[in-house]
Amino acid sequence: MLRMSVTKNTKETMIKACRHFYRNNHEEEKNIFEFNSRYSSDKAIWWYTRPCFCYRLTNKVLNTQDPDWLYTFRLIITDIHNQLLELYEKFIDTPPQIILRGKVVPSSLVYNLQENVGGLISINGFLSATTSEQIRDIYGSRDNPVREGYERVLFRLIVDNHIKTKPFAFIKDYSAIPEENEVLFSIGTVWCIESVEQDDEALWHIVLRSSDWPTLLTLGNFLSEIKDYNKADKYYEILLKELPKNHKDIGAIYSNRGCLQCEKGAYDLAEHYFNCAIESISAECPSSILIAQCNIEVNTVDLITKSLSSNDRSLGKLYNNIGYIHYKRGQNEVAMKNYQQAINILLQPTNRNPADLSAVYNNIGVIYFKAKRYDDALKSFQSAIEYGLLLLSPTHQWIIDYAKNKKIVLKYIEANCEQR
Repeated sequence: MLRMSVTKNTKETMIKACRHFYRNNHEEEKNIFEFNSRYSSDKAIWWYTRPCFCYRLTNKVLNTQDPDWLYTFRLIITDIHNQLLELYEKFIDTPPQIILRGKVVPSSLVYNLQENVGGLISINGFLSATTSEQIRDIYGSRDNPVREGYERVLFRLIVDNHIKTKPFAFIKDYSAIPEENEVLFSIGTVWCIESVEQDDEALWHIVLRSSDWPTLLTLGNFLSEIKDYNKADKYYEILLKELPKNHKDIGAIYSNRGCLQCEKGAYDLAEHYFNCAIESISAECPSSILIAQCNIEVNTVDLITKSLSSNDRSLGKLYNNIGYIHYKRGQNEVAMKNYQQAINILLQPTNRNPADLSAVYNNIGVIYFKAKRYDDALKSFQSAIEYGLLLLSPTHQWIIDYAKNKKIVLKYIEANCEQR
């Protein structure tokens, strides 16, 4: 998109879309008229930081990632990126020591980041932060309550000026709100999640460090997310050929390939890749970070089983996923052995995570249900709920699924009691 040509018609198309969206909004209609008559590419950042239609619609388009809308708004997106690129060359040698971003986010997002410490996060849109430490006061106090299911978060962004990243710049002299001391990062910035911790004031501190993550792996993960599994697997295969055998990311690539095969129902091949991942992690890189996108929900006899995406507790999660494969084959005894091995690993103090344990206990409950051991199934589903509630909200989809499974088992237990 950033390489596409921009013509007069490009601007007209964007203006037309903006007018349609803000029809009958007189204030924004005036702003759109001003944009149409006065906009120039060297004012792209100024328009983006002005609290009006341009900021709102550009972010909306970037969040949806809809190709048609991205194409329609390519003028402002391209101009912001190019202006940042021009400023970046002057800025990169002396990045500020403190770059902060305060935000109220869903609890589930904090959990996902906590689950993937050491992993990576890619930002779809432009990322705005500040060098002003006053942001701590705004988000750091309990006097600023948030509604249930949300958390106060202070992100600290660390820029490594020794690696090449997407362009970013200190935009105070180019912003419509210069007093915010804003640093703006271009689209597609990749960050390594260094730490996720909560302080005594219930404020989450999340440290992100800039990353130059390999392009092929990033593309493979993106193709997985849009369910283009064949192309994703092709890219992972290229990486396996290019990277050294002892590279720290080999386990991640094998795990990703295993999850792809799970999605396609090729369980033999999935098991092979998961075993390769386990071998790689155990022998070469025990602390390797896996970022497999393998979140499958399968309805089987009205009971929901779960596989787990892999991260720093990767061995436990991989054994869970191998158990899932054997369950799908009808090999319940082998599945149970793998689930138990996953539990043993995940119960270790250094690996302990309530949500992971809840998913495995849920899967064990399904095996017991299949064996008509309803009392054991009930205990397992109850354990799944109890562990899950230590970290997840009662309205989280996993808790809802566990409760459904428990309800089904209770019906079977009641039916058996009546027959007696």
